[in-house]
Amino acid sequence: MILSKTTLPDGRIKEIYGWSHRYEYPKDSPGRGCGFVFGCDEQGNLLPPDNIHAQESQRRCLADLEAGRIEDKGTHEVSHVYYPCECGSGEEPSPEYDGHGIYLGRCCFKCRKKFMSKFRSDIFTRYDCDEPIDEDY
Repeated sequence: MILSKTTLPDGRIKEIYGWSHRYEYPKDSPGRGCGFVFGCDEQGNLLPPDNIHAQESQRRCLADLEAGRIEDKGTHEVSHVYYPCECGSGEEPSPEYDGHGIYLGRCCFKCRKKFMSKFRSDIFTRYDCDEPIDEDY
């Protein structure tokens, strides 16, 4: 679920899904940089885990934090940033490839039909070719 969606000054779109709080073992400890990530609110307050295994992990993590065996790395935003499709829909475009995996360009779901109409329909299947695709082969 998207909590907020904003347009950045460079034209990219930023979608915020939530926040997480990270705890990490020091690099010189037996945990060697491993850690835990739990869901939290914007202020960093941990959300209750949704199952018994996550509850136990959170309990052990907080016990290690109190004992000084783990470091608090803070609250981080869970977000995704992308350039919107050139068609003006505001959606995120995805890459399109031909039958041999050659990149054709990017388009969103709304303009895919128009984008694909620029190409012959037979190139989307694994077509036969007797010429090398790249000079290196």
